[in-house]
Parts: sequence; C-alpha cells; structure tokens
Amino acid sequence: MALRSWVLVIAHRRAIDERRRLGRRRRIAEVVPLTEDAAGSGDVEREVLGRLERERVLEAIDELTDDQRSVVLLHSVGGLALSQVARLVGKHPGAVKSLHRRGLAAVARHLRRSEEVPHRRAAGEA
Repeated sequence: MALRSWVLVIAHRRAIDERRRLGRRRRIAEVVPLTEDAAGSGDVEREVLGRLERERVLEAIDELTDDQRSVVLLHSVGGLALSQVARLVGKHPGAVKSLHRRGLAAVARHLRRSEEVPHRRAAGEA
C-alpha cells in the first residue's frame, strides 16, 4: 500500500472512531481543516469569497450520509481511485461509484438551494 493510501486509511478510521466516540454529527470542517489561505493572498475580498464558498461546500458535505461523505472525501478530496476507496470502506466498487455519484448530486443540490436563498431575500420573497 502506498504511503498516501496508508495515511488516508488511518485518517478515515480515526475520523470514524471520533464520530462514534462523540455519538453525534460533527461539522466536517472540524475533521478536514481549511489550510488554503493560511498565508493569505493580500486580496481580502477574494479571500473572504473563497472562504464563504468553501463553507458552503463543507456544509453540503456535512449533510451527506456517513458512507457518502467518506467516499466523496476519499475520492474527490483524497484523490484515491474508486477501486481503492472500495477496499478502504469495505464495499463493492459499484456501490462506491453509486455513493460517490449520489453524494456529488446531493452536494450540487445543496449548493443550488443555498444560491437561491440570497436571491429570494434580495427580491423580497423570503
């Protein structure tokens, strides 16, 4: 097993252990730190907009089922192949592919809904 895969397996298992220990849902932002912008780019508006966008994505990921969240994070964020993710989470590759597709669709729906709310408020519909 490559070092990257090994580290991701450990991180994945530690995250599962922590979730079980707490016995409640935690925000994914607490598990996946936001390290981008740590140094700052000097463009405050750009940094704020970037952070707001990441917050929206993290909120969307946090609403996924545990299985979907694991698959999306390991594949989309961790960069593992779906076959590797399947081995890590102990599921068939077809099930992992389905979880990934459904997870991304749920994230997209959440992002579309969160974009509509400010537009409605601006139009006085809320």
